[in-house]
Amino acid sequence: YHVVGGLSLYGAGALNNTVYINGSAMLLHGVHGAPVIGIAGGFDASDQGRANGNLITINNSTITRDGVDDNEVVIGGGFVVPNGDDGTGSVANGNAVFIRNSTIGETERPIDIYGGVVMDGDHGSGNNNSITLGTSSANGNPQETIQIHGNLYGGRNDLSSGNALNVYKSQSTVISGFSGFQTLNFHLPANIGAGDVVLTISGEQQWDFDDGEFVENSAHIAGSTINIAIDGGDLTRLAQGQSVKLITSTTGRGIHGNLATTTVSVPHGDLTYDFSISVANGDLLATLVTNTGMDLRSSIYLYHQPVSGIAAKADTLAGYNCDVFQMLLDVESGYTDIALLESAVASNTAQIYSDRIHAGAPMFSYTLYAAEPVKTFALGQFLDGAAATGDIGTVTVFGYCFSTRADAKVLYYDGAGTCHLSGGTTVSCAGAPNTPAW
Repeated sequence: YHVVGGLSLYGAGALNNTVYINGSAMLLHGVHGAPVIGIAGGFDASDQGRANGNLITINNSTITRDGVDDNEVVIGGGFVVPNGDDGTGSVANGNAVFIRNSTIGETERPIDIYGGVVMDGDHGSGNNNSITLGTSSANGNPQETIQIHGNLYGGRNDLSSGNALNVYKSQSTVISGFSGFQTLNFHLPANIGAGDVVLTISGEQQWDFDDGEFVENSAHIAGSTINIAIDGGDLTRLAQGQSVKLITSTTGRGIHGNLATTTVSVPHGDLTYDFSISVANGDLLATLVTNTGMDLRSSIYLYHQPVSGIAAKADTLAGYNCDVFQMLLDVESGYTDIALLESAVASNTAQIYSDRIHAGAPMFSYTLYAAEPVKTFALGQFLDGAAATGDIGTVTVFGYCFSTRADAKVLYYDGAGTCHLSGGTTVSCAGAPNTPAW
């Protein structure tokens, strides 16, 4: 073992250790026919071992290994190598590896990197580990490069979950391949442009000790959730319809597995960027579909709508995920009272507007703008508490939903089992839906 933050041999666990390597040139040594842990945040060699919460940072460094044949040298946040056990009950959880502006391994002498792993292929688990390449920057870190000859692993087997690969744009970030990550987080700088690459998969072949053959590495994305974040200001060089390459493959065949994510919506200040995610010609692409600020997302217009005085049949104009929700109301006959609600759910207590609106009054307008996902106007008889038994008036009503979110919407519940949607369609409903997930 070359660099180990914490070592446990008798069951105490290798917990919450830190290894920081900066400005170093390191040569790691292997042995014939066996894997060697070159750098570990925490290492536990006991039965049902624990290597949790360890941290490795490698910055401005070059790390290589010697040329011993038939060997494997690895780096990882947390390792458990069960002593005389099959690994059942062993865990390597919550470890993190950060790599910035460094070169690790060589073409003929790769070095694999793990977030956390129990070194038994069928037992134990490595959960909630992360590997991060690069750091946040609004200009894409143009002076930094990362070159890793080797695979990245979140966890080693199907028992692992919650592992994340975080990639920040740099001048060049190249790795052989990766697998075992349930989440892929890509950070785009504000100055990213069409065709720019975030991560390159070289697909270098290396010896697979489990299968006993050379294999071509690749990016295994099956089942992985893909997220996008934007560092710095607004995107200035990426137009609607243009794509960035979240992952590109130098072999053209470096992406394996079906996409679990096909769209990503990225709130960013007053804007929301909507991306479509696809795979084409060996590249994982994020295409900017919409570049949106506050806009009219949904609207509805209903004419000659009867209003009931019975509270259980109150008409409701509802907006979901609207930053600003406006109602225009013309009372054609009779009258109506108005109840206002801004909340997380539509069933919370509403505020009664102080004035009753009668026929012949000027068109009434009211705007709701609190930072709540549900905004509603209920029409009915609310002010005097009288036990109304029928309709109290007819109205023409307009609803306008302004939002930075593409999924914002508006509907009108008519008090009689029908919800009217934007565009004139209707669906059966028992009342205005309770939450924005309707």
